[in-house]
Amino acid sequence: MPSVRVGFKNDAETQPHEGEKTLTAQPPQTSRRVDRIHSLTAMRGLAALSVFGFHVSTTGVFANNDDVSDTIDVLMKPAGTVGVSFFFILSGFVLAWSSRAEDKYNTFVYRRIARVYPSHLVTFLIAMTIFAFETTQVFTAVLNLLLAQAWVPDPNIFLGVNGVTWSLSCELFFYLMFPFLIKILDSLTMRALMVTIVSILVLIFLLPVVAMILPEQPTFIAEVHGEPLAGQSIVQMWFVYIFPISRICEFILGISLGCVAKSTCKFAQWLPLFVTLLPISYVIGMFAPWTFTAVSVTVIPLAGIVVSLASKEIQETLQRLPRWIQSRPLRYFGDISYAFYLMHGIVISWMHSNLGKLNTSITGSVIFLLGALCLSFISAAALHHGIERPAFHLLTRKLPCKYK
Repeated sequence: MPSVRVGFKNDAETQPHEGEKTLTAQPPQTSRRVDRIHSLTAMRGLAALSVFGFHVSTTGVFANNDDVSDTIDVLMKPAGTVGVSFFFILSGFVLAWSSRAEDKYNTFVYRRIARVYPSHLVTFLIAMTIFAFETTQVFTAVLNLLLAQAWVPDPNIFLGVNGVTWSLSCELFFYLMFPFLIKILDSLTMRALMVTIVSILVLIFLLPVVAMILPEQPTFIAEVHGEPLAGQSIVQMWFVYIFPISRICEFILGISLGCVAKSTCKFAQWLPLFVTLLPISYVIGMFAPWTFTAVSVTVIPLAGIVVSLASKEIQETLQRLPRWIQSRPLRYFGDISYAFYLMHGIVISWMHSNLGKLNTSITGSVIFLLGALCLSFISAAALHHGIERPAFHLLTRKLPCKYK
């Protein structure tokens, strides 16, 4: 999950080629550099919170009250998938918008690894120390340490150690592919970019259909993987939700939208539509088959919100955006959202193992939930300020300024 810092290329790079038809008569103003898109930073925090909500539901915090537990399972079913899908789209969008012609392949990849890996290493060690060491095989530990676990269709592997890091395995693959993808997509005309976007969306909708021909057995087990996933085909869900080649579709979608946004802010006017579509698609996802809920049901409004919110902030400045999305607490939560994402699963697992007796009542379950949220936030702030930021500066201090 890259930091939401973006900048425009110079005017010559964003002007359409001679004879090219574009969606707008004039590109946005590019004379000033946009150092930070605050609205997208805030949205990162909300996305991380939605993933937290889903993982709380999978641990059965309210399991001692069947009615409440069943209702929460239904309500939170799309929450985790929405958050991860948003991160993948946002990642492609931000990297495309901030791409620089002088970036070298090795330098780009090194910079991305320097951003994400130190915190991953620390949380890997924490998870292994607290609960994973005795039950994790060496092969599983090595794959998780190297962020290669998402390529194996075995939940003991792709959900091993610190389970949420399967998405980092996908992100690492995305980073390795980005320099090649941006060269292709950034050279396309506006019309070709729109065709690419539509084609990627069609492909995303086809993936669950393709998954139907994959084996239905084995399935996820409630006692191990949580009640919401119980009975779902492991291979089908892995193919749609975990497999890096499937998930790169959202990343490419984000890159394509980033390339479009460098030339037009026309998407700003569509923000109310996409904001309206998101809760509608979320409700559909609550009752759709898991393979459709995973990505396809909500991908259009999520992609639309990313590009339209960014366009609106650039076009109309922060004064025209809702105050809540500009609030410093929410923006700070967005800043530490990567650390929060890495820590929350560890916190929930540790609390469930040691304080599970709290959830014998509704009141106890609520206390457990609020405690997990607070402890996740505090540990995330410590990881962000103690490891993520200083490690990145330490690892990149010798790079030329133009590559930082």
